[in-house]
Order: sequence, then C-alpha cells, then structure tokens
Amino acid sequence: MSAKGFIVAMLLGATACGFKSSPPESRAVVEKYFEHVKQGSAKPAESLFSPESFTSPSLQDWLAALDRGHAKLGALQSFTVTVVNTTSFSGTNKSGVYTTFRCDVQFEKEQAVETFRVFQADGSETAKIIGHNVNSAGFI
Repeated sequence: MSAKGFIVAMLLGATACGFKSSPPESRAVVEKYFEHVKQGSAKPAESLFSPESFTSPSLQDWLAALDRGHAKLGALQSFTVTVVNTTSFSGTNKSGVYTTFRCDVQFEKEQAVETFRVFQADGSETAKIIGHNVNSAGFI
C-alpha cells in the first residue's frame, strides 16, 4: 500500500470510530416535546426529561421557566431540526448514544433556537432529554 493509500485508509477509519446514526427514539423525544409545547405547556413533557440531569434548577423549576419563556414568545408555530450530532460512548458508566439536536423554532411573536442533548443508554428502548437550552431575542 502506498503512503497516500495508507493515510486515506487511516483517515476513513478514524472518522468512522464512535459514529452512529441518531436513534429514532431520540428524535421522537424532541418531536414529542414540541407536541406538548404546541398544546400550550412544557409541563406534560416531564416524562421526556431525565430527572437526575436537572438538579439545579430542578426539573419542575425548568419546566415552569420554559412555560414563562414560551409565553413571551407566543404560541408555537413550527420547528425544524437543523443540526444533528450523534456520538456513541462505551465505558463503565453511561454507555450509549448521545445526540444533540439544534432546532430553529418559530413562535407567534418571535423566533428561537432550542438545543437538546438526548441520551439513550445501551440496551434501552427509551431516550431522555439530559440537557436543554432555549435562546431568543424575545427574552431580552
């Protein structure tokens, strides 16, 4: 094998390590979250979040803050998933697939960007939101 061929093979091999496609369950969690928001409240989405990932603020406080924030933005009109980044992790603690979703969200009064970090443990059929961020000029 030539030096060029070896380098290309190494690069292809390195980019394949740790790469997995986004589990459908992870995307379904994000879509279900927006269904709840469209109905008027993030609070029914509590089961979609991992409680141990929300200690400060608590999950209940986070959901209440989301409802206050969404009230400033108006009713949910639509959302589009614009970026998906998936990483698999194997180890002694929390092995599974981590997926980050960036969503452009159109509300009645303002636009927002919501970013979700979703985890699906190896062997589990469910995925949970372990991180969530909302940014909008409507909050200023």
